[in-house]
Amino acid sequence: MVRYDPDTEGRAIADGLKEFFPGDFPPATTWIGVSSLAVKDFWSEIEAIAVLE
Repeated sequence: MVRYDPDTEGRAIADGLKEFFPGDFPPATTWIGVSSLAVKDFWSEIEAIAVLE
């Protein structure tokens, strides 16, 4: 998201997460602003860790 403003756009993102992950225990999320992505042509970067039991 370019020029993300948490004061105006944070609620929209939180509402979207709640729509896809209803209930009392949604997955953990982290929103960290960065000045650039690893590769200029990337639109987004996603890093994930899965725990399988």
